[in-house]
Amino acid sequence: PSCYSLPGVIQFTSGENRDCPEKFEAMNIKAGISTVSRQGGKWKTLVSAFTVAMALSGCATDFQYPSVIENRPDFLPQSYTLSDLPYFAATETESGAGPLTSLLAATGLSTALPSEIAPMLYEQQSPTTFQTDVRTTIRSFGLIPYPLAPRLIDVVVEIASGNPVLALQGSGGIGTQWSYVLVKGYDFDRELMIVNTASGENVELPLREFERRWVAGNRQSVMAVAPGQLPTTADAADYHAALSALQQIDATDPELEAAYQRGLEEWPEDRNLLMGFGQYLMDSGQYFQASDVFSETMNLYPGFGMAHNNMARALIELGRLDEARFHANEAVATDDEFNEVYVQTLEVINRRARSANRSN
Repeated sequence: PSCYSLPGVIQFTSGENRDCPEKFEAMNIKAGISTVSRQGGKWKTLVSAFTVAMALSGCATDFQYPSVIENRPDFLPQSYTLSDLPYFAATETESGAGPLTSLLAATGLSTALPSEIAPMLYEQQSPTTFQTDVRTTIRSFGLIPYPLAPRLIDVVVEIASGNPVLALQGSGGIGTQWSYVLVKGYDFDRELMIVNTASGENVELPLREFERRWVAGNRQSVMAVAPGQLPTTADAADYHAALSALQQIDATDPELEAAYQRGLEEWPEDRNLLMGFGQYLMDSGQYFQASDVFSETMNLYPGFGMAHNNMARALIELGRLDEARFHANEAVATDDEFNEVYVQTLEVINRRARSANRSN
């Protein structure tokens, strides 16, 4: 079919099926899934329904795959494999670097080899290094590491959207052995996940075994997202958290501008994204543009003290001290937990004003 239908609420709850209201984006035509699954809150509805189903079946903290297979939404193909992913075999000392190299290469923004990636990783693969070294390496290529929620349905939907996923696997038990695999496909009919490992391509893992090993690593998985793109399963809070983590490392990273703009296209009224983007513009010296963002935030959230405070900071840099003082006073008037910060902003304005008067 040219357009898959997305249930308003999937089949084990009440609700009618609706035809998807727009054509699929090019990358999703191939996979048979539309980003409508994320838009308008429908993705959250779908995830919520899966959560309820797993709770009712008693598997909320155990295996998720039976519920995912049984309650597969209409838009999700029964099986799908990314067939054109680059594969990199790796030596024993490079083992974690092999799947990660493939993940980076799949974005089209990396030509690195495992031998070049391996020095960026701590040799011993583990849950800790998965959260630190792997994400740091992804960022070093101008990409955004986006951790997926610990839900199998999210991994499967991303694969069907054309997005490979790096997952942490553990053998379990005493002396657990850890490894990274690049998840590239699934087959619900045969109950398989298809992965690339450091030593093999298109390795077929029984879904039960894949999930058992995934549970051992607390269901950790991550994507490498190019700035300006969104994971199909993204929500505003997790997307902001991913950008904020990058911002804390490099507050003026030029990739952040496109990333924030894409996020605000999807969630134009999200307060955290607006404030994060405004802060990025401030740190980059784009004070006029920052003031526009903070103005929009104040329009949406009139009593939000930090928006007034940051607007005051932008206006200080633009030399508009009277306007800055107005917004600083508005921030102080909110008397929230950041009041000390607002008072400091007001003191900066007063010092600048005194200095300007002495110069005159």
